[in-house]
Amino acid sequence: MKKIILSCLFFFSLEAEMLKLYKVYDGDTALFSNNTVCRFAYIDTPESKMNIKTKKDIQKTGFSKDINIFSGRMASRYTKSILQKGAYYQVKILGDESHGWGRKNKKRAICLIYTQDGKNINEMIVKNGFGVPFYRYIHSYNLRKKYTDLVRYAKENKKGLWRIYPEFMESFLDIKK
Repeated sequence: MKKIILSCLFFFSLEAEMLKLYKVYDGDTALFSNNTVCRFAYIDTPESKMNIKTKKDIQKTGFSKDINIFSGRMASRYTKSILQKGAYYQVKILGDESHGWGRKNKKRAICLIYTQDGKNINEMIVKNGFGVPFYRYIHSYNLRKKYTDLVRYAKENKKGLWRIYPEFMESFLDIKK
């Protein structure tokens, strides 16, 4: 019985909802209708502001605050260019973060975001060089391979931040493995 309930919960959590975009916070977080704050699943982008995560990334990558934040602002700008405020997107909620975000007791949903014609926004961010796979959360071999191929494409074609800061992106990728 427990397996059936878990299977049903998993099935329902993968149902896509059409949600209206209200705001893009940064390269991998956005606010949709129903007060759904989505953290984009399977990817990470540099932070666009100084915060605790930025400090950790600076320590781990060895790159300056300026490079980290500039890269985050570029990623944020890219995400804002492909997601239009007021437009509707297919949002698949995979779960939520176990810790609060922003204001106390506010959680982020972990989401896959799709355009109305089915393009995966999460994958577009990596393919176009503004984010990297968050391998720690990608357990499927096929999905890991897909994201690895997207990174390879971005690197080889010098897309986005791979053109501007390839060494930074390589170190950012390394801390996500």
